[in-house]
Order: sequence, then structure tokens, then C-alpha cells
Amino acid sequence: MSATAVRRPASPYARRLARERGLSLDLIAGTGPNGRIVAADIEAFAARRKAHPEASTTTAAAPTSVFGVSIDIARLNQLVADLKAAGTDLSLDDMLVRAGAQALEAVPGARNGAEPIIVALERGAGAARRSLHAVDAHIGLVSALHARLEEPEAAAESGAPPGPAALSIRRFAIAGIRAVAMPLVDEIPLRLVVSAGPEGGVAEALLSFDSARIDEEAAAEFLGRVRDALETPLRLLA
Repeated sequence: MSATAVRRPASPYARRLARERGLSLDLIAGTGPNGRIVAADIEAFAARRKAHPEASTTTAAAPTSVFGVSIDIARLNQLVADLKAAGTDLSLDDMLVRAGAQALEAVPGARNGAEPIIVALERGAGAARRSLHAVDAHIGLVSALHARLEEPEAAAESGAPPGPAALSIRRFAIAGIRAVAMPLVDEIPLRLVVSAGPEGGVAEALLSFDSARIDEEAAAEFLGRVRDALETPLRLLA
């Protein structure tokens, strides 16, 4: 398994302050860019702990955990291009949703008891404009999945079952960008963020998960299965 844990982003000075005070970065929320922990966060946490020592040791919330992996998507991009040339208009988003759904089916521990499996595809450039298009992932044809992605209202009318999503997916249409911290959205316990363009050969994927609800081994296995499916994309058409 090549999925690797990503440590909490923090400035060098913040890390030094945390070491000097014996503080774990996992207990501290970062207020810097992309959730980066800065010196002011360390000072504020230390001040709160000094004022309320009993609360700081008993009420700390479980942190969001993160795994990252690089994925070879050269064959995936070629398959999408070949299908499009043959008249089947699919996208990388279709394939990502299908890969996520297959991985959730294969790893029950990663879906937090969700049944049926609902995958939310994120649209929009920011949290204020983001919309989550829920998709029933228990379908056999990618072409049908594509129709549901492009026409969420029609999918709802056709009887897509309601229910909480087990996974949200966000794709940045640019290759070579590695995210280091992405927050969960709408209490969905898994979030897969992928930087991948139609011309790139390597995608960078980041899996954020609620470690209080999803076991680390299950999350790592889930991400590994997503990687394997995208690197051998013909299985996504099954």
C-alpha cells in the first residue's frame, strides 16, 4: 500500500513552540492558509489550557486525518478520450465517482454503515457556492452515471434514493498540485480531493476522513482501491 499519512501543516516556529510546551499538533486547529497551524494558534491553545486545564485534556475533538497518494492516470485519460471519440461522452468526474463507489462497496468499514452508497460530487469554486450533487452509486452503467451527474434534478425525479452521502469528491482540473489539508464538508466522513487534468499523466489525491467514524486501516485500504481502479480503468466499466 503506497498511501502515506500526511502530517498536520504547521509553520516551523509553531512546531518549535509546540515541542517546547509539550503540545500535540493533532489537538490544535490551524487558522493559517489551508488550515496551517501558526504560532498564534499554539499561544492561544496554551493559554486556554492554562486557564482550563481539565477541559483541554478531556474535551479535545478527534482530528480529521489525511492520507495522500499519487495516481498514474495516463490510461484513464486515454480511455476517456477513446470513449468520447466513439460517441460515449464520459468525463474524469464520472470515473472518479465510479472508482469511489466501487472502493466503498469493497471496503464496508470506509462507508460508516451507509446503504445504499451515495457519493456527492462537489461543484463550485468555494464553500459558499459549492453544491453537492448526490449520486446513487449502485448502478451498473457509467453512461447512466454520467446522466445523473449532469442532470441531478432529473436523477432525483427518477427515484435516486435519499440519504446521507458516504463520500464527497472534489476535482481540481489541473495536474501536479498536491493538497496537504482539506476540511470535510457537510459532515460527510470521507472527502476525496483529486488534482487531475485531461492531459496529465499523474494525479495527486488527498483523502480526508473523520477518524472518530472511519478506521485508519479502512481509509487507507479505500484510497488504495481507488488508486488501483483509476490505474486500471477498464474495471470501472464493469
